[in-house]
Amino acid sequence: MKNHLEYLKHIRDECEYLVEMSKGLYYEKFVDNETLKRAFVRSLEIIGEATKKIPEIDEINEPTLDNRPPE
Repeated sequence: MKNHLEYLKHIRDECEYLVEMSKGLYYEKFVDNETLKRAFVRSLEIIGEATKKIPEIDEINEPTLDNRPPE
């Protein structure tokens, strides 16, 4: 199982990709490029999936019976 830092790295990597790929990109060029649109959508999907797997701050700081590490 991955820890939350790995998911944060996935989010960072995808954000960096989106920023890099959008440099100098005009709206008209973007909407006319189906491959680029699909790549952007996929990056956003990856970000969304990764955010779902990061525990809430409360869960990290105050373990409950459900998320407490085994003794």
